[in-house]
Amino acid sequence: KATVSVLYWHNMVGFNHGDGGAFPEIHELQYPLDIGRPDRKSNALAVTTDSSGNIQSTAVAEQGVAEGVTVYSKFSDLIPKDYEDNDLSRPCEEELDDANEKARKALEARISGKIASITPQGPEANNGATYFRYNPSETVGGGEKVQGRMVKMVEQQKDPLEPSKFRVQRVPGGPPSPPAPVLHSPQRKLKMEDMQEWKVPPCISNWKNPKGYVIPLDKRLAADGRGLQEAQINPKFASFSTAMTTAETTMREQVEKRIAVNKKKALKAKEKSESKMKENAIKAREQWSELQEARKNEDMTWEEGSQGKGEERIEDEGKRNQGQGTVERTAGSQKERRHDMGRS
Repeated sequence: KATVSVLYWHNMVGFNHGDGGAFPEIHELQYPLDIGRPDRKSNALAVTTDSSGNIQSTAVAEQGVAEGVTVYSKFSDLIPKDYEDNDLSRPCEEELDDANEKARKALEARISGKIASITPQGPEANNGATYFRYNPSETVGGGEKVQGRMVKMVEQQKDPLEPSKFRVQRVPGGPPSPPAPVLHSPQRKLKMEDMQEWKVPPCISNWKNPKGYVIPLDKRLAADGRGLQEAQINPKFASFSTAMTTAETTMREQVEKRIAVNKKKALKAKEKSESKMKENAIKAREQWSELQEARKNEDMTWEEGSQGKGEERIEDEGKRNQGQGTVERTAGSQKERRHDMGRS
């Protein structure tokens, strides 16, 4: 009968995977490049996408932030939220009762935890206590018999900081495992080909030549070993450049959106200020027209009053002139009479 030997591969290390992924034919937990290994922490962030398939670059801003802290790193965070009437309505009685019940339970849990931390925990809590009756057989010196007693026996409370009473002696360890044997191939006769393969060229320095030998360039380059080196470009440069380009495009899109939002805000503010200025201008014009009408009315009343006063002044002057004429006439007639009487 033929026997088939099966070889199982356990404890795969990261270099077994190379730059590729896991082996599907090996039914075992594999962590290529140590990605997802539970005992290893890494600062690398996994690429996440939103519902539309765009890469979310906000995880970098949210990394290392404490819990409960809100990080505003999206374009949607800049847009003001429009609330509806239903969102700002008062809650009903059922919602209020649920909220009160949740608050009551949270307060009770917190208070009970604090009370439990304050209350002493020891043998007086009747944990593992045993009771038994003690009946003495002897009497005290007076001849009186001592009554029985109830004895409560508990374990003595231990101090956690007390050092150990017994010294732990370490047993010397056994001898280590023997070293792995070094296997040598059987001795063979040395050939010229092997001698040529193992021939090491002399070291030629590019800086020192104390004996002044003339060394051709081809020999110098051959000794330097530059022709044996192959330039290898790490493929991670390409992934890094693509990541940088995607990040740059996303940042430019966000900057353009922010500029558009700021322009809209500036236009709204300008329209608001223009509407306010128009309203103020209309109010000023109305007030100016009202002031002009009031001044016109005052001028009309002043002109009418001045005309009436002028007519009254003229009449008063005429009356005064008439009175002065009568007085002068009476004075003249009296003088004439006196003159006539003096002649006679």
